[in-house]
Amino acid sequence: AVRSKFVTLPQEELIMVQRKHWAAFAFPLSTALILGVFSLIVFSILFPFFIEYGILLISGEAIVLIFISTLSIKALVDWYFHLYVVTNRKIIEVCYRPLSSRDINEVLLDQVKCTEIDANINGSINEFLDIGNVSVTFDRPTHQEQFVFTDVPNPKRIETWLESALCPMPIEQNNPAPEED
Repeated sequence: AVRSKFVTLPQEELIMVQRKHWAAFAFPLSTALILGVFSLIVFSILFPFFIEYGILLISGEAIVLIFISTLSIKALVDWYFHLYVVTNRKIIEVCYRPLSSRDINEVLLDQVKCTEIDANINGSINEFLDIGNVSVTFDRPTHQEQFVFTDVPNPKRIETWLESALCPMPIEQNNPAPEED
C-alpha cells in the first residue's frame, strides 16, 4: 500500500518506511490517563457530598471517560499516521491527522545534494529506549535545508542506512588510482 502511494517517479525504488518510536505517543497517552484517573478520584470524593445529584456525578464521570478515550485514540492515530518514506528519488514526511489536516513534506533528491547526516540521542531515557532524531542536511542551489526524522527508533542504524543510500562515495574512493611499481 505504501509503495503504490509514494513510489510515483520513473525508476523509483522504496528504500525505507519509518514511523516514530512507540514511546512518542506514550507521553500524551499517559498524560490523558493521569488526567482521567485524577478526575475520577475527584468525582468519587465529591459523590458523598452530592448524593442527591448522583445522576450528575455519574454523567460527569462518563463525560470524563469519553474525553480521555478520545484523547488516547487521537494520540494513537497521530502517531500511526506520521510516516517517513525514503526512496532512491525522494524523502517524504507524511503527517496525517484524520478530520483535521494532512501535511506532506517532500524533498526531491535529484534537485539537492546531500551534505551531512547526523543522529542525535538526547537524555538517558531516550538512550535506554534507543530513540533519537536523524538530521539530513541538503545543499540546495539557493540555501541549505534540513530534513529531520524525529523520535525514530535506532537512529544510529537509520543514519548509517541513509548514508549508504543517499550519500554515494566520492569517485576517487570508488575507483582508487592504480599503484605505481
